[in-house]
Amino acid sequence: PKRNTRAETTHLLCSFCVCLVARGRQTLDRQREREKAKQRKQKMEEQLNLDVLSEFAGDVEFLKELQTLFQFEWEKSYPKLKEAAEEKKSDEAYHFSHNIKSCSLNMGAKKVVEVATALETLSRQSNFDEILAKLPSLETAREQFEAAFTQYIESVEE
Repeated sequence: PKRNTRAETTHLLCSFCVCLVARGRQTLDRQREREKAKQRKQKMEEQLNLDVLSEFAGDVEFLKELQTLFQFEWEKSYPKLKEAAEEKKSDEAYHFSHNIKSCSLNMGAKKVVEVATALETLSRQSNFDEILAKLPSLETAREQFEAAFTQYIESVEE
């Protein structure tokens, strides 16, 4: 068999190293993408009850309609909840916190349900200062839910 010259051997080794580096980069890129996907899923699972949503996973249009209904209910109930708390009307505060909780349960909005449930309890106790203090948490939970829900719809569409 013919022996390679030192230059040929060096060239082959360099080509082999370049291939290994390229393959290593591809592997790292795939690992990073998998890790990012895993983190996105974890964030989604913090906000969404995927068991509830999985029932509708095949029907993206229906999910979008649910999202629209949730937004409508939020826009209707949240200002009235805030107003009821400011005016110290416990029955109304309970009613609107219950509306938000019920709608959120149907949507699988975990954190919104959690805060709305606390608001229901505070309404029954007529603890209006605490209700008003928790409203920003409810808004934050809703914003995080909306982002996670939009991401969920996008993942279902893929």
